[in-house]
Amino acid sequence: MLSKTTFQDEGKTLPQKDISEAAQEVARRRKLDPTLMEMIRRWWQEKYRLPSNHELFQTSTVFDLLVDFWEDYYHRNALEAYRNEKGEIQFSNTGDELIDKWEKELADGKTPDYMEAFSEEEINRLNELRMRGTTKFGKSIPRPTTTLKQTADTVTEDALRQGLEDPAKRPFVYKRFSDPDPNE
Repeated sequence: MLSKTTFQDEGKTLPQKDISEAAQEVARRRKLDPTLMEMIRRWWQEKYRLPSNHELFQTSTVFDLLVDFWEDYYHRNALEAYRNEKGEIQFSNTGDELIDKWEKELADGKTPDYMEAFSEEEINRLNELRMRGTTKFGKSIPRPTTTLKQTADTVTEDALRQGLEDPAKRPFVYKRFSDPDPNE
């Protein structure tokens, strides 16, 4: 049997245990309450598939190891690189000045003017299309819907109003959601 002795793990004295029990206790402590260097060591071993006593690990500074860790982290979790001081994701340096401006305005709690992305010609075309979506009395047709049923009913009503559908010629398998169920 292995002799009982007192072991130390980074200043923590372990009670007299055999070497196997002491090693298990050290491993448990490192897993449950790791130091920064223990976390970095474990990450490095898993990434490079080399032991922590390898020359590459031993000759690296803590700063170099941390930079390597964060580069790896941001590579695997790309959106995290865009978190601002508030913890919100804010894109910057996208290559599009307008997008960067809108992202900054959103981060500052402002509502961006998205119409500035369009030229006068495009805005006129949008307004023209918007006008086509009104009835002959100038009242806007309600478009926002929240359910599939409301969307289907709105499309059916639009088709009926525009004369694109004749309810009498509708096949039995096609019906509006608001029509009564013949089986009830």
